[in-house]
Amino acid sequence: MVSAARYERVRRELVAACYEGLDSYALRRKAVALFSQAVPVEASFFATTDPATLLHTSAVSADMPVESTPRFLHNEFAEADVNKFRSLARARVPVQSLDAITGGHRSDSVRYTDILRPLGLGDEMRAALRSRSGCWGFICLHREDAAAGFAAQELDLLAAVVPHLAEGLRRTVLADSAVSAGADDGGPGVALIDEDGRVAAATPAASRWLDELAHGGRQPRRAGLPIAAIAVIERLRALGDGRAADDAVPRVTARTGAGRWVVLHASRFAGSVDGLRTTLVIEPAGPAHLADTIVAAYGLTAREKDITARLLRGQSAKRIADECRISPHTVRDHCKAIFDKVGVSSRGELAATLFRGATDPAGGLARD
Repeated sequence: MVSAARYERVRRELVAACYEGLDSYALRRKAVALFSQAVPVEASFFATTDPATLLHTSAVSADMPVESTPRFLHNEFAEADVNKFRSLARARVPVQSLDAITGGHRSDSVRYTDILRPLGLGDEMRAALRSRSGCWGFICLHREDAAAGFAAQELDLLAAVVPHLAEGLRRTVLADSAVSAGADDGGPGVALIDEDGRVAAATPAASRWLDELAHGGRQPRRAGLPIAAIAVIERLRALGDGRAADDAVPRVTARTGAGRWVVLHASRFAGSVDGLRTTLVIEPAGPAHLADTIVAAYGLTAREKDITARLLRGQSAKRIADECRISPHTVRDHCKAIFDKVGVSSRGELAATLFRGATDPAGGLARD
């Protein structure tokens, strides 16, 4: 039985780690290591997400087979199950365990019977790491397949640090060192994915982007694909026959190991072409792609995001007030709050900072 004093010490150290200025990978590894000092964990998975789509952009895992990643993502997007990340992202309490939600009947979960039990894993504790500005990551902690699962006290510890972990991940979007995507980045790349989810062929630019997204081996990679690519492919497959509306086509904005922002999107071939099923396109992200991510990273509220978008479209304060049905005075108050959070003093500086951040993160996203 872990003492209350140890729980409190671990809680304090976890909170402090979120504000140390660590990069995303270091923060996630340290958080799991600290949490394990109070809560026994056999395996873990800690992903960052695109707050606009809730698709995974990178992952840090421990004692979890890399080949299981596509199966977990297929379960997340395509199978009816309990305790899914996307559900937790919208739940009143964003932390839950498999045993708690099934009343101890783990076999009610397809994920348990088809994935966890064959791996020797039992209860799992999941959390959506969300703040007022969005959901910045997901964490899943696993226990061995034994009668005892996670206790309420252990869920409470994770719940207590969720807002801080979300804030820590948000800050990494602003503070991580980055380089701009220059003319020598190779431009867009295309990879052809076969029926088994493997890269059948790729342009040189696509191969470079895939390597860069894998962060030099710092994150799980299966069959030549980093987790951001697996996420969009599995999301596409979950749509069924591929005749979904254009706005439903899987797309994710992710940051590479070199700090460049890229957009990944997948589409199906109209028919089978020598066993090929999916086209994966990877291209440098422009301001339009990054608008949601960058604005969210500055911690703007929903109303502030809306007004920021209107300011960037060139709308006058009067038009904003009329369309939002608020007073011009309230619009000015919102503008002041937006300028303060982004660290600018005018509409022009706001546009320059946000768009510079989209194309040159080192120049535009280094302040918090």
